[in-house]
Amino acid sequence: MNRDLASVGRSPWVVLFLALGLCLFGMGCDEDDVVFIRIEMNDDLSGTLTTCGVRIPDGSTDFGGGVGGVKWETRARLECATGSFSRLEDLRIGDLTFSGGVLDDGFSYMKATLPRGSSASWPRELLPETIAERRAALLALDPKGRAGRIGTSIKLEILLPGTMVSQGVQPVLPGVEVEKEKNKSIVVFPLKRVTEEGDPVVCHLTWQSEK
Repeated sequence: MNRDLASVGRSPWVVLFLALGLCLFGMGCDEDDVVFIRIEMNDDLSGTLTTCGVRIPDGSTDFGGGVGGVKWETRARLECATGSFSRLEDLRIGDLTFSGGVLDDGFSYMKATLPRGSSASWPRELLPETIAERRAALLALDPKGRAGRIGTSIKLEILLPGTMVSQGVQPVLPGVEVEKEKNKSIVVFPLKRVTEEGDPVVCHLTWQSEK
């Protein structure tokens, strides 16, 4: 997952099934949204990046080696990491890029550009590349199929250092969920919309500093 997370001071990866508990209880995310990108912005457009994604172990992971009386059928793991960045425009996740600015009147803005289609690399930073691998991961994490969209969507959450003034997501795509709070933007992308060919999705945000 960390092949192409640029300009982020990364803490060590947490490669544990317990990462699910960290996500659900320590970080307050919905169980369906264990695959996410969370950005907490500062007034100077520096910030903190947290990502959590799903991986199929490559065979070197010995998790469950001390468990007896069970035949493992499939495995998956959650990989979560948090790091800081000093310049928003230097931050990228695969080919997902960011830009922004601070205006003299106390307003700030930012833009996230998310490529779509088979050549888009940013979804592969968070989810297995092939459909078969994604299905295997989904089976391991949710064998009864109770969690709905777990592993089939990616959430982009941005926390702002002031009051949100405007939020826009273009183009409008079926199934993409857009929510906003006073200082939080949430966009949930079904993987189907991310992997189909089409124009990049552009998310715009503006906010007013509280200082």
